[in-house]
Amino acid sequence: MQGLGNDFLIFDYRAQIEEVCFSTEEIKRLCNRRYGIGCDQLIVMYSHCNSDCAIKIYNSNGSFGRACGNGVRCVAKIVDKMHSSIAVLTENGDVERILSTLIESDNNISVDMGTYDFIPFAIPISESCINHGCYLNNAGLLELDPQLFWADFFEKYSAFFTYSKMYCVSVGNPHLLCFVKNTEELNSSDIMIDAQRLTQSSCFMDGINASFIEVVDEENIKIRTCERGVGETLACGSAACAAHVVSYHLGFVRKKITALFKGGELRVRVDDGECTVGHIFISGEAQLVFRGEISI
Repeated sequence: MQGLGNDFLIFDYRAQIEEVCFSTEEIKRLCNRRYGIGCDQLIVMYSHCNSDCAIKIYNSNGSFGRACGNGVRCVAKIVDKMHSSIAVLTENGDVERILSTLIESDNNISVDMGTYDFIPFAIPISESCINHGCYLNNAGLLELDPQLFWADFFEKYSAFFTYSKMYCVSVGNPHLLCFVKNTEELNSSDIMIDAQRLTQSSCFMDGINASFIEVVDEENIKIRTCERGVGETLACGSAACAAHVVSYHLGFVRKKITALFKGGELRVRVDDGECTVGHIFISGEAQLVFRGEISI
């Protein structure tokens, strides 16, 4: 399945009594676009007593994933209920969060991604970095000085940056954000390849997703994302949430925006409802590419 070109291999084990597990090598082989089926992430669906289903998310390099907005929207299409609840599990099977989805039309699905967090522990950021060049600024944002942590990267690509600071936020999984003048200009460089170094930085105890944001106007932003354990993807739902939250807190955009990716558009909003204050909602297409069976 795919959401804006962000593609997923989804195994539906809701009818199984015993939990099915994949080895790291099996995940890497299945996700390989030349020797397997090929995808950005692999998702396993299980039955769950308190939700319509539970899921575990794995990156294409075999590592475990904490959240995936586009993946959850694709799972909601399989569940095929107008309103559904999906439990996102930790690696050991605990419930990390339960996300609510809504099928708005045949291929258009929204998900409530929950709240966001700027606390260093939520990323999590290593203690050495917290005490050196990482702090909460006056806007309440978690700010980092890239010249202290990645001086060579910053010097090489500084001409693309709008600001000399980067920001961190957790929206179920961690994101590192940098504002750039023009995302199209990034194509003339190796920045998206080199960004994989940022995703693996020792500053971030579990790795991080790195995104580059261009603010088009108050209602539109462009995003390029390098996902930890995957590389650059055509779209990333949690990156849209993270980019919107930081841009909104800095006063660049409104509560409702459109996030523009290479793979398409996501509608994003920060909610102010009585029961969902601060929750981030994303909405966009989710499509079935094919169904099949495979012997593992």
